[in-house]
Amino acid sequence: MKAYECMVLIDPSFNETDIDKIVAKVEEQVQKSGNVLETTNRWGKRKLAYEIKKVNEAYYVLFNYKANTQFNIELDKSLKFTAGVMRHMIIASHIEKKKAPVKAMQAM
Repeated sequence: MKAYECMVLIDPSFNETDIDKIVAKVEEQVQKSGNVLETTNRWGKRKLAYEIKKVNEAYYVLFNYKANTQFNIELDKSLKFTAGVMRHMIIASHIEKKKAPVKAMQAM
């Protein structure tokens, strides 16, 4: 399994309950497929760089998880047809902790 990030922009006109339902739906979809949901970061409402359907802001949510490629195709299709999701993007996360070289550790 590889590490992925999924950023979801939710319509700001939705109330907190509806936003919670969308977030819970994505979390459930990730977990029920046997994948590992690492974190869910709610960034809240933020201004967009450009208007989407005459809207200037969106509610941002970032999901970090480990999954196979086939799951991302299913998640992409699901998010395209989820009411309230303005945009979404799934990318491979290549952030790993770097280990200090052995020689540098011995010099200390």
